[in-house]
Amino acid sequence: MRLKHYILVAVAVLILAPLTVVYGVLRASLPELDGAIGAAGITGPVKIERDKLGTPTITAANRIDLAYGTGFVHGQDRFFEMDLSRRLAAGELSEVFGKVALDQDRQTRLFHFRKVAVEVMEQATPEQRAIVEAYTRGVNAGLASLRSRPWEYWLLGAPPVSWRPEDTILVVDAMWWDLQANGMYREILRREINARIGGKECDAGWKCALRFFYPARSQWDAANTLAPGQAAGAATVASSGIVPPAAGIPGPDVLNVRGASAGPTQPAVGASTIPGELFPDVGSNSWAVAGSHTADKGALLANDMHLGLRLPHVWYRARLIVDAEGDAHRDLVGVTLPGLPLLIVGSNGRVAWGFTNSFGDWTDLVIVESAMGLFDGILGAQGRSGAASDLAKLYRLPVLLVLDVSGQSQTAAAIAKGFATYDAGVRIAGVVLNRVASERHRRLAAEAIEALGLPVVGAIMRDPSLSLPERHLGLVQASEHAALEEFIERLADVMEKSLDLDAVLALAAPFDAAGGNFSHALQPPGQRIALAADAAFTFVYPHVAQEWRRQGAELLPFSPLADEPPPDNCDACWLPGGYPELHAGAIAAAGRFRASMQRFAASRPVHGECGGFMVLGKTLEDAEGKTHEMLGLLGHATSFAKRRMNLGYRQARLRTDCPLGAAGEMIRGHEFHYAQLVDAGDDEPLADIADGQGQPLGAFGGRRGSVTGTFFHAIAKG
Repeated sequence: MRLKHYILVAVAVLILAPLTVVYGVLRASLPELDGAIGAAGITGPVKIERDKLGTPTITAANRIDLAYGTGFVHGQDRFFEMDLSRRLAAGELSEVFGKVALDQDRQTRLFHFRKVAVEVMEQATPEQRAIVEAYTRGVNAGLASLRSRPWEYWLLGAPPVSWRPEDTILVVDAMWWDLQANGMYREILRREINARIGGKECDAGWKCALRFFYPARSQWDAANTLAPGQAAGAATVASSGIVPPAAGIPGPDVLNVRGASAGPTQPAVGASTIPGELFPDVGSNSWAVAGSHTADKGALLANDMHLGLRLPHVWYRARLIVDAEGDAHRDLVGVTLPGLPLLIVGSNGRVAWGFTNSFGDWTDLVIVESAMGLFDGILGAQGRSGAASDLAKLYRLPVLLVLDVSGQSQTAAAIAKGFATYDAGVRIAGVVLNRVASERHRRLAAEAIEALGLPVVGAIMRDPSLSLPERHLGLVQASEHAALEEFIERLADVMEKSLDLDAVLALAAPFDAAGGNFSHALQPPGQRIALAADAAFTFVYPHVAQEWRRQGAELLPFSPLADEPPPDNCDACWLPGGYPELHAGAIAAAGRFRASMQRFAASRPVHGECGGFMVLGKTLEDAEGKTHEMLGLLGHATSFAKRRMNLGYRQARLRTDCPLGAAGEMIRGHEFHYAQLVDAGDDEPLADIADGQGQPLGAFGGRRGSVTGTFFHAIAKG
């Protein structure tokens, strides 16, 4: 009995000890609410008092010290949330969360928000800088006052990084990012509404009534730019000339709805139905009621900031008091945004203020990039060749022709004329000369081309350092490009000097496209999809992943090269294309990955495309002729040593239900690889495949139980 007692005590100690440590760490990360702390950089005492809910009242003698106190409580209570905001804007989330945040970081880094934030602080007035710098000191002092780093950093295994003045500007950028809808979707929606409403036209196909139903902007929106010659602060928004006056209710001369059917509106000819999932927001309003209309004569302000529910909430309640004499006294209450020394929504007892998101017209130019030559495609039906020229004709897009003029001068004009006359339905609007050797070379080629009536809007000098590295399947992908940001910056500088950007913009024409139709989109293979993602598995069509997410699926990446298993809470696994032939040895050595894939495939679907298909097989022979063991979930073997290019559009008729679709469905896609099947194995074929013109190519791919794969990259249902 005594031994049993000792064992129970030991077990209790083993359980309670780590719990005690965890409790101690969590308790130490909470702010100290009592006592006095010495602080450098403030001119007088700053008092912080909290009510029973923890809401602080911060009192200081001046605005600078008040900013310090606001930063102090933010650093104590919300530093992790502030850190996420600045990292979101700067594209630095992956420093904390790892590769799962890389896609998000790549999107935001295109905007160079951190560089812009530094420039904003450099251009700030001395008073503005003093406030932000005092706030920054307060944030770091509040963080340092904690006996332990915030618990989120212990969980992530990352240390908190001190706040910097430019980080406050990054929080503003993060809020802009959070509140902006996709400008392209809004353009599509406005055109859809325009196609459905009747009435007369006011501007080149735009209905007058649209100004009322869906105005591009209103007098309540902040101006994005100043009127020519207007100094900052010289005029109100309504009088600046930038924002149009509000459109009145359209009269019968604009839109006569008298006698209109009460039944559902039918789409206009050529209009398509946009699925509601494309615009999931339910909408909301911000409004004010004057005191003359309320029972207690107090004004009301209802404010919806268009932000989802979060824990802890992005907003932080506070009362801010500047304890000064006369007009300098301030007493404000409302909500702050951690990261900013301001009340974003609040009241000073006389005026209440708030904000909501307003739509800016950020989409000025849509660029359709040709994957190969302008007219390169398959011999198909009219408009179905897959060439960029098909899109140019369909949407009447002006073409900006980029010509490599190395080794020629006036001859470039003959080539340009060929492009201009090859297809009367394709309009060459302008030309950019590429790989120009000298100013004389540029002049000879440009003058010859312009004599044809084709404007030359840029000339890029020959510079080998501007070339992107290539490999057997094309360019080395962005995720593998060392110093990519610096390279893009240098490219941007060169293009800015080489191109007449105003002339390029002037070539653009209205883009009159109907709304998209998603009925042919590939369905997600599961609710949670384990997606192989590393240097060996790099290629997923962005529109496929986007559509899966739109339908509610969650994509959880894992790295076979790091010997990671597919997340066990997933109900499907997808091995995409990439370069397994370059990493065959590492994949073969990933024993944990192999064993976990065997377990996963025993009960859940696994699909491999191209490189993923190669990994699903028995073996893979690399370029040096060395054979590596692969997963063996399918019976085929592939070789990169015995190479032959396979390239082209494909049509696949599925023989059985699989992650691509149901038996009998047609799936359209693309095939591009050099590796060959050296042993087809004895698995059941997955599909019967044809080329882009419908010419049969035979049985294709493999299926064994819940495991399927092909060399074919699926694009959409056929």
